[in-house]
Amino acid sequence: MAGLLKLFMRLLAILWVAMGTLMIFAPEVLRKKLFAKLKQFPLKKTGIISLAVGVLLILAAFYNRYHLFIALLGLLSITKGIYCMVAAEKMAKMQDWWLGAKKKVYRMFGIIIIILGFIMLSGI
Repeated sequence: MAGLLKLFMRLLAILWVAMGTLMIFAPEVLRKKLFAKLKQFPLKKTGIISLAVGVLLILAAFYNRYHLFIALLGLLSITKGIYCMVAAEKMAKMQDWWLGAKKKVYRMFGIIIIILGFIMLSGI
C-alpha cells in the first residue's frame, strides 16, 4: 500500500510540474486546448475526482516527509470536491473567470504549482 501511495504522490507531483511549466511557457495553448475541454466535463464528476484525490493525499501524507503539508493539500482537494458538487453554479463562474484570466495570472499559478510539485517530490 505504501508503494502505491508513494507512486501516486510521484505521479501527481510530476503532473503538477508539467502543468505548471505549460502554464508558464504556453498559457494560451493550455487555456484553449485543455481548460476549454475540461469546462465541458460535468462539475459533479470533477468534484468526485477531487474528493478521491484528497483522500489519497491524506493517506499518502504518512509516507512523505512533509506530511502536514500533504494532508493540508488533501483537505483543500476534499473541500474543492465538496464545493464542486454543492455549488456547481459558483464553480462554473470560477471556471469562466479562469478561462478569461490574463497570461500573468496563468504564469503566477504555474510557478506556485511547480513549487508545490517539487515540495511533494522532495519529501518522498
